[in-house]
Amino acid sequence: MSSRMLVLGMLVAALASSASCTIPPMDHPPEYATIPGVQAGQTPDDVIKTLGHPQVRENGWWVENVWFDMEFHVWYFKKVGRVIFDRHMAVYTSEADASQLGRADTD
Repeated sequence: MSSRMLVLGMLVAALASSASCTIPPMDHPPEYATIPGVQAGQTPDDVIKTLGHPQVRENGWWVENVWFDMEFHVWYFKKVGRVIFDRHMAVYTSEADASQLGRADTD
């Protein structure tokens, strides 16, 4: 094997390894604890029994400016947080957030 082929092979290997590495996002959304009394798999009726009726119900958006391939239903509870349901209306997760304004926008 010639030195030219060896150098070319090393260059290709270096480019391939750098192309597979991605730069982590600069802005990470905040992480929230789950809302006490709300567990994954619960029904909307279970959530209403625990938290009462939400101030707002939205479809499709979970975290502001982030869209997921799967459609989510998000219920917003003022000064409590958000409950995220999957497309079958079972609780996917919840986010305890005392600063929640009871609406989808944060402004």
